[in-house]
Amino acid sequence: MKNVNRFSTEPKFTINKEEVLFVPSTIIKPDYLESRELINPFFLSVLNEYKNNEVEGFPLWNNDCHDWKWVCPPDWRELKVHYEFCDYDNEIGVEIHLEDLEIKSMQKLLESLKSDLSKKHPDWETDWEPDWSEGVRLGVLFPKKMTNPDVIVGAMQDIIEETSERIWGEIERISS
Repeated sequence: MKNVNRFSTEPKFTINKEEVLFVPSTIIKPDYLESRELINPFFLSVLNEYKNNEVEGFPLWNNDCHDWKWVCPPDWRELKVHYEFCDYDNEIGVEIHLEDLEIKSMQKLLESLKSDLSKKHPDWETDWEPDWSEGVRLGVLFPKKMTNPDVIVGAMQDIIEETSERIWGEIERISS
């Protein structure tokens, strides 16, 4: 076989001394993604990592957006309370959203969660938006170029483990 290289870099996969496997750069999206828009490959790797390591009872929900995905129990969806992976230009956000005026009363809870997360994870830069146009949100931003997907997913798992019980309690209090 003649050595034909149409790429600027050497192929990464060699089958044997004589054969080279060229891998196309096309991304095939998994079934759990409906969006027809091209999804950022790094964001897709974060979603796949979470899908393979979901916190029990907190599935990744499908939607038609390529740059954000909800994570929450089914009961929270109607209330528009959820965790969310967000794809920003240079960062991935791991966030908690309150997107309904009826539950905006939970704002104080989120504010206390911000304080708790900041104390437990001083290296995380928390992003607090009490007057966000959609409601209230609290998040942690991770630079894409300096963070592995498993670190981002680990942060989501930690945030769920550290906050979900208190959020459940507040939802029950509001609902009664």
